Amino acid sequence: MHGLLPLTIGTVTAAEVPQTPIWLVAPFMGKDSQAAKALKKMGLAWPGPGELSGDGPRAFAFSHSQIMVVGRALTKEINKTAAVTDQSDAWAVMDLSGPGVRDVLARITGLPLGAAFGPGCAARCQVAHMSGAVLCVGQDQFQVMVFRSMGPTLVHEVQTAMESVAALAGNA
Repeated sequence: MHGLLPLTIGTVTAAEVPQTPIWLVAPFMGKDSQAAKALKKMGLAWPGPGELSGDGPRAFAFSHSQIMVVGRALTKEINKTAAVTDQSDAWAVMDLSGPGVRDVLARITGLPLGAAFGPGCAARCQVAHMSGAVLCVGQDQFQVMVFRSMGPTLVHEVQTAMESVAALAGNA
């Protein structure tokens, strides 16, 4: 996505989130509570399905009994209770913000983006035709994650959706 962003169309801005540590954490069998305790010592709550924990560094449910930790290094203690995989260079992350952001996301995801999907919510989902995740990090602010190789495609899909939303609102 480097060089393709930032981009503002209508009321929505898309910006690249600089690369940061990203870890997939999968507790060993029977070690869920110990992994959650190790994460808590790092200042993050173990998120449930559809939840996002943390304000700076974040954790969100990624798969059954697995979470993704974004924005911080992990302590060695968690390695005793979970398989930990460095995903830092595997993901491209885009910040989308502005009053029309839900309308933009509605064009590229199948998520129900009403008031129930507010700050602190996260979903693993299809983003356009790509596997990804959408995190609601604030009022009218989301982060969208796709595999790094799909970053330019994400920019294209988001730009097309932004143009559509802006045109319908008379902001083109």
